[in-house]
Formats: sequence, C-alpha cells, structure tokens
Amino acid sequence: KPGKMDVQGDMVQQLYNAGRLAEISEYCRCDVLDTYFVFLRIALLMGQIDLSQEEVLVGLVRTMLEEQAAAHPAYQLYLDHWPQVIAR
Repeated sequence: KPGKMDVQGDMVQQLYNAGRLAEISEYCRCDVLDTYFVFLRIALLMGQIDLSQEEVLVGLVRTMLEEQAAAHPAYQLYLDHWPQVIAR
C-alpha cells in the first residue's frame, strides 16, 4: 500500500490556515486506510487472520476505492500509488 503521499501530518495546520479543508478531509481518508492496513497486518502476525483472509480484506478495500475514486480524489491518488501485487 502506498502510505503517505502528497500531504503529511505536519502540513495539516497550513492547509487549515489556507482554508483547504477538502484536502485535509482527503488526507484523513488515506490516513484511515493506512491505519486499517497496519491493523490487518498485526492481526495476521498475531494469528487472528491468515494470509488469504488478509488478501481478501485488502481486495475489498481496493474495490471500494475503485468504486469511490470519482467522488474522492485522494482515493484515485492512493490507487495510482498502490503498486500492483505480483502473483505468487
């Protein structure tokens, strides 16, 4: 998954001061995605889910991003920076 891209946490105050609230919202959407993917990896490492379950859940998120990319520019950016997984 791409992780941090165009906006970093230390930029939020500047964006707010400039009235760029939509950009903050889009940044937060991606931050939530990153946190979810960390949560899934921890669940995998703790044996709460297996690799195939993680792959299914990640795939569901990718599908959701593709479906909502037109409404949320950050989702398209996230997809653009998401490297394609090489089949095993």
